Amino acid sequence: MLDQNDLQQIKEIVQDSEKRVTSNIISAVGEMVEQQILPRLDHLEQEVDHIKGQMVTKTYFTDKIADEFSDFYNRLKREWFSKDVQWKQRVITILQNAKIASGEDLQELKSLIGV
Repeated sequence: MLDQNDLQQIKEIVQDSEKRVTSNIISAVGEMVEQQILPRLDHLEQEVDHIKGQMVTKTYFTDKIADEFSDFYNRLKREWFSKDVQWKQRVITILQNAKIASGEDLQELKSLIGV
Protein backbone atom coordinates (compact mmCIF):
# COMPACT_ATOMS: atom_id res chain seq x y z
CA MET A 1 0.00 0.00 0.00
CA LEU A 2 1.18 3.52 -0.78
CA ASP A 3 1.74 5.92 2.06
CA GLN A 4 1.55 9.70 2.06
CA ASN A 5 5.21 10.05 1.13
CA ASP A 6 4.79 7.77 -1.91
CA LEU A 7 1.77 9.75 -3.07
CA GLN A 8 3.71 13.00 -2.69
CA GLN A 9 6.57 11.64 -4.81
CA ILE A 10 4.12 10.48 -7.50
CA LYS A 11 2.49 13.90 -7.48
CA GLU A 12 5.89 15.59 -7.92
CA ILE A 13 6.83 13.26 -10.76
CA VAL A 14 3.51 13.94 -12.54
CA GLN A 15 3.87 17.72 -12.05
CA ASP A 16 7.47 17.62 -13.31
CA SER A 17 6.40 15.56 -16.35
CA GLU A 18 3.53 17.94 -16.99
CA LYS A 19 5.90 20.94 -16.90
CA ARG A 20 8.31 19.26 -19.34
CA VAL A 21 5.51 18.22 -21.70
CA THR A 22 3.96 21.70 -21.55
CA SER A 23 7.36 23.28 -22.18
CA ASN A 24 8.00 20.92 -25.10
CA ILE A 25 4.58 21.64 -26.59
CA ILE A 26 5.06 25.39 -26.27
CA SER A 27 8.51 25.12 -27.80
CA ALA A 28 7.25 22.96 -30.67
CA VAL A 29 4.32 25.27 -31.35
CA GLY A 30 6.62 28.31 -31.29
CA GLU A 31 9.03 26.59 -33.68
CA MET A 32 6.17 25.63 -36.01
CA VAL A 33 4.81 29.19 -35.99
CA GLU A 34 8.25 30.60 -36.69
CA GLN A 35 9.21 28.12 -39.41
CA GLN A 36 5.87 27.39 -41.07
CA ILE A 37 3.20 29.97 -40.37
CA LEU A 38 5.12 33.28 -40.35
CA PRO A 39 6.81 32.67 -43.74
CA ARG A 40 3.45 31.79 -45.27
CA LEU A 41 1.85 34.91 -43.77
CA ASP A 42 4.71 37.02 -45.17
CA HIS A 43 4.19 35.42 -48.58
CA LEU A 44 0.43 36.11 -48.39
CA GLU A 45 1.09 39.71 -47.42
CA GLN A 46 3.37 40.12 -50.44
CA GLU A 47 0.73 38.58 -52.70
CA VAL A 48 -1.94 40.92 -51.33
CA ASP A 49 0.34 43.92 -51.89
CA HIS A 50 0.94 42.73 -55.46
CA ILE A 51 -2.79 42.31 -56.08
CA LYS A 52 -3.51 45.74 -54.58
CA GLY A 53 -0.96 47.21 -56.96
CA GLN A 54 -2.85 45.78 -59.90
CA MET A 55 -6.28 46.93 -58.76
CA VAL A 56 -7.88 50.00 -60.30
CA THR A 57 -9.50 52.80 -58.38
CA LYS A 58 -13.21 53.47 -58.52
CA THR A 59 -12.59 56.81 -60.25
CA TYR A 60 -10.46 55.19 -62.97
CA PHE A 61 -13.05 52.45 -63.43
CA THR A 62 -15.99 54.86 -63.73
CA ASP A 63 -14.05 57.15 -66.08
CA LYS A 64 -13.12 54.17 -68.28
CA ILE A 65 -16.73 52.95 -68.38
CA ALA A 66 -17.95 56.47 -69.21
CA ASP A 67 -15.43 56.72 -72.06
CA GLU A 68 -16.41 53.34 -73.47
CA PHE A 69 -20.12 54.14 -73.20
CA SER A 70 -19.56 57.49 -74.88
CA ASP A 71 -17.69 55.81 -77.76
CA PHE A 72 -20.43 53.19 -78.07
CA TYR A 73 -23.16 55.86 -78.03
CA ASN A 74 -21.36 57.95 -80.69
CA ARG A 75 -20.95 54.89 -82.95
CA LEU A 76 -24.60 54.00 -82.48
CA LYS A 77 -25.63 57.59 -83.16
CA ARG A 78 -23.54 57.68 -86.37
CA GLU A 79 -25.10 54.42 -87.56
CA TRP A 80 -28.59 55.63 -86.74
CA PHE A 81 -27.94 58.98 -88.42
CA SER A 82 -26.56 57.24 -91.51
CA LYS A 83 -29.59 54.96 -91.76
CA ASP A 84 -31.91 57.91 -91.11
CA VAL A 85 -30.31 59.88 -93.96
CA GLN A 86 -30.49 56.83 -96.26
CA TRP A 87 -34.17 56.41 -95.43
CA LYS A 88 -34.89 60.10 -96.11
CA GLN A 89 -32.97 59.96 -99.39
CA ARG A 90 -35.02 56.92 -100.40
CA VAL A 91 -38.24 58.81 -99.62
CA ILE A 92 -37.04 61.76 -101.75
CA THR A 93 -36.18 59.35 -104.60
CA ILE A 94 -39.65 57.78 -104.39
CA LEU A 95 -41.29 61.24 -104.42
CA GLN A 96 -39.14 62.22 -107.40
CA ASN A 97 -39.81 59.01 -109.36
CA ALA A 98 -43.52 59.20 -108.67
CA LYS A 99 -43.45 62.87 -109.72
CA ILE A 100 -45.25 63.81 -106.50
CA ALA A 101 -42.89 66.67 -105.59
CA SER A 102 -41.53 69.43 -107.79
CA GLY A 103 -37.83 70.12 -108.31
CA GLU A 104 -37.87 72.98 -105.81
CA ASP A 105 -39.61 70.86 -103.19
CA LEU A 106 -37.09 68.06 -103.71
CA GLN A 107 -34.18 70.50 -103.38
CA GLU A 108 -35.66 71.86 -100.16
CA LEU A 109 -36.07 68.34 -98.77
CA LYS A 110 -32.50 67.49 -99.72
CA SER A 111 -31.20 70.61 -98.02
CA LEU A 112 -33.09 69.66 -94.85
CA ILE A 113 -31.24 66.34 -94.59
CA GLY A 114 -27.90 67.87 -95.58
CA VAL A 115 -27.53 66.27 -99.00
